[in-house]
Amino acid sequence: MARAKISKTYFLSLMIAMSTIVSCVPAWTGPSSSETKKLLKEFKRAQSSQLKALNHQQDLDLKELKTTLKTEKGEIKTHEQKARKAFFDEHPKGAERREYIKAYIDRMKKMEADHARALDDRKKAQRDAKEALIKEQKDKLTQFEDVMKNGTLPDDSLWPPKGH
Repeated sequence: MARAKISKTYFLSLMIAMSTIVSCVPAWTGPSSSETKKLLKEFKRAQSSQLKALNHQQDLDLKELKTTLKTEKGEIKTHEQKARKAFFDEHPKGAERREYIKAYIDRMKKMEADHARALDDRKKAQRDAKEALIKEQKDKLTQFEDVMKNGTLPDDSLWPPKGH
């Protein structure tokens, strides 16, 4: 494609016009006050959403653990019931039955204690994870606000990951 030839005077008049237009536009000094407020509000909303997602995930995890423990308890009780019936058939009376029942009660108490400990351990791990996220969010919010005060846009690494 052939280039159109323009005269030097026309070119110079275009350059003068462009320079006056550019000089009329103020230099970008960073986000305005309203843009800063909007960004900060959106950032806080993203952090809140991330925390809600963690809470939801932890609730599902805890529910799954409780279901697993309940299923395990049912299987153990069914197995114990069959074993007790077989033992009682072989030992119709006496002290052996009492000893067996005492041992059965001890096994059930140990199982209940193990399940309670597993549940407590999971809750503690979840509480620690939540506290760590809250601390991380506070730090990032402080960094975000500092960057915004400097009149620059914050880095994407401060924002919560997508999908949370």
